[in-house]
Amino acid sequence: MFAIVRNWKTPANRLLAAASRGRPQGLMRGSWIADLAALGKAITLCGQCMPRWDARKNGYEQRNVTPNHRLAVGECDGCAATHVTCAMYLPKEKR
Repeated sequence: MFAIVRNWKTPANRLLAAASRGRPQGLMRGSWIADLAALGKAITLCGQCMPRWDARKNGYEQRNVTPNHRLAVGECDGCAATHVTCAMYLPKEKR
C-alpha cells in the first residue's frame, strides 16, 4: 500500500481552489448535493435543508464536528446561506 502526497499550497493549486468555489450558478440545489454525495464529499446543511435530504438513502450519516459539538457555523451546501449553524454529513464507514 502506498500514499500519494500532494502539495496543496502551490500557486497553481491555490488558483484552482479559488476558481471552483461552491455551487455553479444555474445548477439546481438538489443536483449539487447529489453530485457531492456521489463524489463522497462532506456535506453541510442548515436547519431548513436538513429535512429535505435523506442522508440514509444516499449512504451518509450525521457526524459530530468535534467530540462535544454536533453542529458548526459555516456555509450550507443546499441553499448557500453563509454563517449559519450547519450539520455535517459524511459517508458511512464500511465495516
